Amino acid sequence: MTEQIGIRTKSGENLALKGVEATARLAGLLATTTVVQQYENTTNRNLEIAYTFPLPVDAVLLSFAVSIGDRRYCGEVVPRSKAEAQYEEAVESGNAAFRLQSAGKGLYTATLGNVLAGEAVRIELKYSEPLAWNGQNLRYRMPTTLAPRYGEPGHLEPWQRPDVSVTAEYGLAVQVELFGELATASVASPSHAIRVSAEPGVLKVVLAGTGASMDRDFVLEMLASNLTSIAVTASALDTHVAMLTLLPPAVPSDAPRDTVLLLDCSGSMAGDSIRHAKEGVQLALGHLTSADRFGIIGFGSNVIALAPKLQAASDHALDQARRFVAELGDLGGTELTRALEIALTYAAGRPLDILLLTDGEAWNVTGAIATAQRLGARIFTVGIGAAVAEDTVRTLADATGGACELVSPNEDMSARIERHFMRMRQPRIEDVEITWPVKPQWVTRPARAIFAGDSYSVFAGFPSRVAGDFTATVKYSEAGMNREIPVRLNSAKALDTSIVRVAAASHLPVLAETSRQDWAVRYQLITDDTDYIVTLARSAEERAAELPAMHIVPHQLAAGWGGTGTVRFSRQGPVIAESAAPYAMSSSVPFNFDIPAVIRRASPKRSLDSFTEPRQDTLFDEFLTRLARRAHRRFLGGLPLSRGDLMKTHVPPELLSVFDEALAQGFSELQVACALHAALLLHACARALGARFELTVDKLLMTERPDGDLQERFRSVLDVLWDMARANVPCESAYDIPAFLRRQAD
Repeated sequence: MTEQIGIRTKSGENLALKGVEATARLAGLLATTTVVQQYENTTNRNLEIAYTFPLPVDAVLLSFAVSIGDRRYCGEVVPRSKAEAQYEEAVESGNAAFRLQSAGKGLYTATLGNVLAGEAVRIELKYSEPLAWNGQNLRYRMPTTLAPRYGEPGHLEPWQRPDVSVTAEYGLAVQVELFGELATASVASPSHAIRVSAEPGVLKVVLAGTGASMDRDFVLEMLASNLTSIAVTASALDTHVAMLTLLPPAVPSDAPRDTVLLLDCSGSMAGDSIRHAKEGVQLALGHLTSADRFGIIGFGSNVIALAPKLQAASDHALDQARRFVAELGDLGGTELTRALEIALTYAAGRPLDILLLTDGEAWNVTGAIATAQRLGARIFTVGIGAAVAEDTVRTLADATGGACELVSPNEDMSARIERHFMRMRQPRIEDVEITWPVKPQWVTRPARAIFAGDSYSVFAGFPSRVAGDFTATVKYSEAGMNREIPVRLNSAKALDTSIVRVAAASHLPVLAETSRQDWAVRYQLITDDTDYIVTLARSAEERAAELPAMHIVPHQLAAGWGGTGTVRFSRQGPVIAESAAPYAMSSSVPFNFDIPAVIRRASPKRSLDSFTEPRQDTLFDEFLTRLARRAHRRFLGGLPLSRGDLMKTHVPPELLSVFDEALAQGFSELQVACALHAALLLHACARALGARFELTVDKLLMTERPDGDLQERFRSVLDVLWDMARANVPCESAYDIPAFLRRQAD
């Protein structure tokens, strides 16, 4: 780390965690990440340090090591009861012990026992996860922090329960290396400023500049070409396996669907997340056809529904739905289970899908999962936020046959919604039959549904190394749609051990419960029954004379959580290419990918600085005021129905850009003006325009029907302008900290 950032507790003691370094290697079918956590005890007494932190849900821990000075100690996976006994014995005798254990899906707890006063400790852990492609797109994510969650984590011990400090700040350094075909991919990060450089056979990505901290997940997006299904063989630990990653081809379908759109309006969603979620619901409404039925539910501590049952997706119903969504506000805590149970009551005669948009910040959703499984409803989740609770949103999707998408504040929401509707509408994949070159001893598949366009990894164990070609047959629920995929087996000697252990981890859940612990110890896998442990015998002079004081490391507050600032229009800079220009995704405003393209094109000269200083102008408010005045004039004559009339209202350039683009596409001025006024009528800003404006626009729309797609484009721009005008500080440097966090800071 080039710099170490720590804070002091209320008692004046420094927090033990000083920063984190991460190095990721993406090659073949795996992403392998090494994380180094740096601790230092700056107090005058020995400490027992506990830190619960997130990793990707699909991560498989490969190693755990501890370094003190120039000494490095490698951990061993043993049964949990044995690890606990060794740890307690070492600590009570004044020696040092270090333990890593699973605290739930995607959560881990490191405990450092008897860290002496003035002692610095480095914890190093390495994990691998299968690369998850969607078409030509790949998203690598490294979680960094845990946001506050609603409810009680009953499965966690008191010292494992994550805490959050509004004043904590921990340094972060990240480096990602892309090998093979990925070395020619286009890359971009919606979360951080990055620097990209190319060397023979490898593309390197690092954080640009200094000052990055652990307040948001690191996200790297890659776009590659010529992707095909691929399989590799690996041999290690007296085990021979094959790993197959399939890319099932897309199959069209136009079957009508029943869909409930479930919008999280809890307090943790305030700010960036609720704006992003509302955008997602509005986009989802645009994907409904006249043959579909839908419902909308907003939830927090309370639940508010558009209607008590499903309704046809008529133009009138969709207009009502858009206004309903725009007016939803803060509904309190995250009663996710209750909201899901209400959504499941909408099932009426044909398969029901639930599209859930949430940050996932709730602890217990097992009851809702059981209900959804009983009714056969699928839950498609969109996890939203700078530090989304992946364990919650992915578990809900996987357990019900749905799918999960994650989106950070500066990522494109439209792509996520479009992919989910493609999944909902496509025929279900019922099975994948694989003709292996030789009969495998065992085969395991992910405990999640298969969808065309999404990668799907299968593992198989063999008595010896296997070679040759084979065929995978994707079987769809509709007759005549089966597809055969030819696959060639390749060797992956450089990743042999990693692939074998990832394969062994995939096979663990299907083993008999009595065999799982032995299997986990054999392949050194951390599970609910096994932990990593390191013990260090100190000299008599170094041995602690008293039991350590407990120190629980708090998390840095997630950027934008609960409305505490915003990251929607900023990250820490653009993509900087060093002799690698072909590899960097370009944009005129590269750090705000989710701003509609028309706004980005309208502001080509804006720099990062223009988004990181408080915006003081009230151009949008002035536009609304002038528009309201004109609506009070004679019938229709008062509404601006041409570009020239619109210019007289001080129209924001972002809206004017949409207007001009539509004219260039062949729309008439009247058609474009009608779409703009229809978007304004159904938007939250209509309240600022008054009842006369609504009446006048209603009369206009009786004679001229607006284009739905054009109206939606205007609505997206209005969302951005409205939120900026209301906040007046669209930057992460302006914080409105809730009272309970201010008290904590004090």
